[in-house]
Amino acid sequence: MLLSSLVVPLVSLADLCQLGKLAVVDSRLSKQPGKQYGRWNERLYEMRNARKQDFEFFGFKGKGLFWTASVVLALVVAVPAGALWAQGPVHELYNEDSAKYVRTSFTPNDPLYTGGQSGNTYGQWHLNGNNGYSHINVAGAWANDYTGTGVTIGIVDDCFETAHPDLAPNYVAGVSWDFGQNDSDPNPVYSADQHGISVAGVAAGRGGNGVGITGVAPHASLAGLRCSFGANQTEQMFANATTYRTDVIKVKNHSYGIAASYVSNPTIVTANRTAAAAGCVNVRAAGNDSANANAKTAQADRTAIAVAALGANGVAASYSNFGANVFVTAPSNGGGPGITTTDRTGSSGYGGITGHPDYTNAFGGTSSASPTVAGTVALILQANSNLDVRGVKHVLANTSVKFDTGHSAWQTNGAGYEFNPYYGFGLIDATAAVNYALSYAGPAAEVSFGTGQQTVNQTIPDAGSAVSRTFTITDTNRLESIELDIGLSSNAYWGDYDILLTSPSGTTSKLGYGLTTGQGDSTTWEFSSAEFWGENPNGQWTVSVQDIWAGYTGTWNSFEFTGYAEAPEPATMSLLAIGGLALLRRRRRKAA
Repeated sequence: MLLSSLVVPLVSLADLCQLGKLAVVDSRLSKQPGKQYGRWNERLYEMRNARKQDFEFFGFKGKGLFWTASVVLALVVAVPAGALWAQGPVHELYNEDSAKYVRTSFTPNDPLYTGGQSGNTYGQWHLNGNNGYSHINVAGAWANDYTGTGVTIGIVDDCFETAHPDLAPNYVAGVSWDFGQNDSDPNPVYSADQHGISVAGVAAGRGGNGVGITGVAPHASLAGLRCSFGANQTEQMFANATTYRTDVIKVKNHSYGIAASYVSNPTIVTANRTAAAAGCVNVRAAGNDSANANAKTAQADRTAIAVAALGANGVAASYSNFGANVFVTAPSNGGGPGITTTDRTGSSGYGGITGHPDYTNAFGGTSSASPTVAGTVALILQANSNLDVRGVKHVLANTSVKFDTGHSAWQTNGAGYEFNPYYGFGLIDATAAVNYALSYAGPAAEVSFGTGQQTVNQTIPDAGSAVSRTFTITDTNRLESIELDIGLSSNAYWGDYDILLTSPSGTTSKLGYGLTTGQGDSTTWEFSSAEFWGENPNGQWTVSVQDIWAGYTGTWNSFEFTGYAEAPEPATMSLLAIGGLALLRRRRRKAA
């Protein structure tokens, strides 16, 4: 009696269930972008439109509290009941015509993809898993026609070859630029310019054209963003390339870096963050120095995605940099063959494949791992164009695969995420990433909190015991990344110090590695870590600095901790049991 008196106007349970059914069906379809269906069932179409006018779900003007309550109760009844009614296949409503559109799929017909040529026995093993080698499981995404269509990838590198048969079909001249020569032609200038051509092929070489190779995102667009790697190189040209045309270029790959450790580069950090704020995802090679990637400014910045390299044999490539800032891993050379990709045409380039002078199987390093991830990001953005770098990171953190399980550095954090500084969250899985992105709404707003600068002013014993400090965080928002700024005296040698940070959950992240190179040109360094992803930061944290190499005695001057987290989501109405309502806060969990 009470329930019926609240529902104004009165509608039948059957009508409510019908509306609920339509809501569920619409919800299903909204999560399947790209699928096309036949004509809607006319009766249901007309009924839905009529009921929308009746209810005016979002127009409670003049209806008052009772009207609002009645609509809420109606929905509580309608949607679950409609869900039960809508358990049958969606095609009951939409696939009534035999002449209907269906999704196409992509299957490479490119000869170097499958292999079998002299110098290219296993083809593009990093994509297809030939010979049991490590691969990114991309075939499932391709089968559903996720190929990077509609997404532009910028290749920030030494050149781009606009006429290459596997790059020209995807090349977009209007958003390309040469920042070294200050003109619109990104083609090679010097004889040594070739690296960017191979990088571009890994990310988005044209696939399905019966020629050469395929990239991870074979139908993505490509922008050549050439920078000089010679005498006229400037820091600003790389910064300009990073921020260039982010209105169109939504993924940029950076397969380069500074070999020396602890060399400050604030211009690049600013460029990273400017591009990220504009919705561009910057993917950066972790480096090939077998050193701490957190000691490289551009890679340590939390708004980029740092990528380590996995050998074909399923273990970390010996050359690959590591660190708490490494987010994911992708296959490259080491423990097996190199990466097959595009090469500079003619007699120049890396070479290696008999009868195919415009291609090479000799590419590798994190220079190849990084564009593999950039191509995967293009697939993710095709599936869900609303994601920014934070959203893409959530997708990767929840879908990357743990491997080399015996490696001692794997750690399960307080939120259940598994992380390894040599692998980040693991090997990317392109199909899983696309599937996750399709139904992922993206992260809530970012919030930050921290300690402010804290003075320590204590000598660090030379090759002695650690110096530690604790601090308390009261915020409870689930962490994404953290930054820790450490200040040392000018005579300190950065490569002497192990720097550790331990969370209230007991997770310890190693930020600085002793016995590595790098005195540095700065007295302050900003480290980042993704190792605390998803943890509740509330409680006591501990930071410690230990000199493990004799010869220099420095002073620990200060530290500053900053946490970055996802803001709490608004409470949502959920049906707990018949007749019972409660407000529940949605919580995302890591995929199994």
